[in-house]
Amino acid sequence: MDVILRGVRGGIATLTPDTSFYGGNTACMEVRAENGLRLFFDAGTGIRGAWADPPDSGEAHIFLTHGHADHIIGLWFFKPLHLPRWTIHLYLPEWMGPDYFHQGGFFSRPLDQLQSQVICHPVKSGECLSLSREPGQLEVEAFAVQHADGGARRSVCLRRKRNGCEREKVVLAAAAPFVHKFHRVFVFAHLKTSF
Repeated sequence: MDVILRGVRGGIATLTPDTSFYGGNTACMEVRAENGLRLFFDAGTGIRGAWADPPDSGEAHIFLTHGHADHIIGLWFFKPLHLPRWTIHLYLPEWMGPDYFHQGGFFSRPLDQLQSQVICHPVKSGECLSLSREPGQLEVEAFAVQHADGGARRSVCLRRKRNGCEREKVVLAAAAPFVHKFHRVFVFAHLKTSF
């Protein structure tokens, strides 16, 4: 499993000498699973660089923690969203419907008018989603955290099985920002392997 931190800034994207070490893009973490799935946690400006030259068809899973601009502003610029043979699974907090982007002024047209097939999945806190593809099973679980708009923390669990027995379990977590004096995005990872 590869984890790519594509954006770790909060509030506004910026590129200055002071931000060059961590980068200037807003919240986006990509997970590339060994079974071929690509997952994105939040769609800030960091998602723009993902699949800059995408294949003609494919599938992506995008999990949004909440609806603040710094977590969704890059979604419109995600190239596969505008390709006809792509399927984009968009996992949204249950309060954030598919019209949120268009009605909020983030997109110039509704999701159902885009070229790709966009499938919206409302997610409740505590819900565990299974994204199965052999050889491993990938699970994503949502956790509620304290945040101004009811953000949700997500964790990813990849289980590898051999002969019906669980051999390895990897847990990766991504968190929405907490409310602090200065609005910052905290993205953290915890890897755990058990045999």
